[in-house]
Order: sequence, then C-alpha cells, then structure tokens
Amino acid sequence: MAHHRFTRFGYEMMNEFAPLDALAVGVNVVDVLVQLPDHFTPGEKQPARDLVVQGGGPAATAACVLGALGWRTGFITRLGDNALSTISRAEFKRYGVVDDFFITDPDASPVAAVVHVDSQTGERTIFYMAKQYHLLKAADIPLDAVRRAKLVLVDGYERDAAPTVLEVVRESGGRSVLDVEAGDPGAALRLLELSTDCILPLSEARALTGEENAERALRCLAKKTTAQLIVTDGVHGSWALTGDGVLYQPAFAVAAVDTTGCGDAFHGAYGAGILGGLPLRGRMELAAWVAAQVACGKGRVIRIAKV
Repeated sequence: MAHHRFTRFGYEMMNEFAPLDALAVGVNVVDVLVQLPDHFTPGEKQPARDLVVQGGGPAATAACVLGALGWRTGFITRLGDNALSTISRAEFKRYGVVDDFFITDPDASPVAAVVHVDSQTGERTIFYMAKQYHLLKAADIPLDAVRRAKLVLVDGYERDAAPTVLEVVRESGGRSVLDVEAGDPGAALRLLELSTDCILPLSEARALTGEENAERALRCLAKKTTAQLIVTDGVHGSWALTGDGVLYQPAFAVAAVDTTGCGDAFHGAYGAGILGGLPLRGRMELAAWVAAQVACGKGRVIRIAKV
C-alpha cells in the first residue's frame, strides 16, 4: 500500500495510524569517531588511523537497534536544514527507523560530538557541542502515538519531555524502558518512579544511592520504584533485581574494537526482548550479546538479523 507523506503540526509523517512497535524519545547526536596515529606532529596535516561519522545518543541508538532487529520504531526529535540534520536523517533511515515523528525546526541541529577512540583499549573520550540542539517540549509529544506504541524508550537528557512520556505510558498501562546515566539526582529518581523498566550504569546507581556494590544499590533503588531494575557495568556484566534475589548476566567475551554505543545497544536489545516476549533472563542475555556485537565493530555498527 502506498504511503502519502504530509506535514502536520511540524511533524514529517507518512501514516499516523500505521502500527508502531516502539517509540523512542531522547537526545539525538551525530558522532565523529576518530583514532589518532600513535605518533603525530602538532600543527601539520596527517592521516588519522581511522575516522567514522555516524548517529549517536542513548535512546537514538537504542531505536536504531530495534529498527535493525526488524521492529517498526519511531524517534521523536527536532531536525533542521543543515549538514548534521541530513546525516541524522540518513542514519535513522539506514537502520530502519521511521521518520514519521521528526519535527521540522529550521534552526535545530543534533548534538555534535567528537569521540576519540583509544586504538589499544577501545575506550572513548568525548567532546561535544549542543548549542544548536533544541530540547523537546511536553507539547511536542504526540500522546496518541505514545499510547499506541507497544514499547516506549526514554533517556534522561530530554528533561522536559521525558516525564510527560513516562506519565502517559504509565497511565495507559504500557511498557517503558528508561536509560538514566547522568543529571540531577532528583529528576532521575522521578523518572525512575514513572518507568516500568530502568537500566542504568553502575556509576549512576552509585551516585543515586551512595552504595558501591551493585546488589546493594539495586535494593536501595527498589525502595523508590516498582520498576524492573537493571544495573550494567561494561565488561563486568549486568545485574537485575527480582523477587527471588539478584540475577547476574556476564558480558560476552569479545575482542573489543570500539565500545561506542554498547550500553545504548544493550537498552535497545532489552526492548526487543520485551517485544519478542522473552523472560527477564532472555532479555538480559540478548542485550549482552547485542552489546558485544557492537563492541566488535566501529561505532554502533549493527549487523544482526531479527530474532
């Protein structure tokens, strides 16, 4: 069936009633990943060891994972008439994310980030610029689409829109996956209260609770929310709190090329597990496996068939 594109309230939409598996809301980034040579001379032109331009951002990358796995996924963001917005549109299209919910905003641009990737360890140092990034407002959120989506993914960087989205999902009895990795503790805990599933890095769990140990941090956070809580710690694996205790999922051992996007891919794959009806153990295993596959490529390269 042919789809007819039209613009309504600033959205670039194909068919507002088309079935949607997942909808994501969060910061949108364009990354420039660079590996420097072992030796270089300041002030001169010389080749980099490697350089990749790609999309990024927690919820944005999670949306791309879902799209790559075959789930019909939308992403809400403001895009303008500039090079970074063009790259962003192309990246979402490459991974199968529908553009129905892009908001036309001529002066808006994704966050720009330069990511230095250590050629020996794969670790990243990130420099970013967000001067042209326009945060979403609560009024920008298509509430009916949020209610219809089988799953909603949210990161904590869209501080105005995130609570609105999670409140709507909660009121409609839907399912949400929250990514909280930085920011104001009070705001983070409020989002935690509203979500149905929350995945956060151990560093953030420690910051919110003052507990060093993953299990103690989980039990402390569980006093503040009814969400399914999962704490991740890179190569050390992930932990989930259940009624029977703490479930541990080891990370898959791989020769990491670049860890960019691994944590974000974990969230997207966990969401795919929800959509696929997997139990908690299966969702965590799938998420760990997908994160490992991303670590084997350059940036958020995703070469995965639908599960």
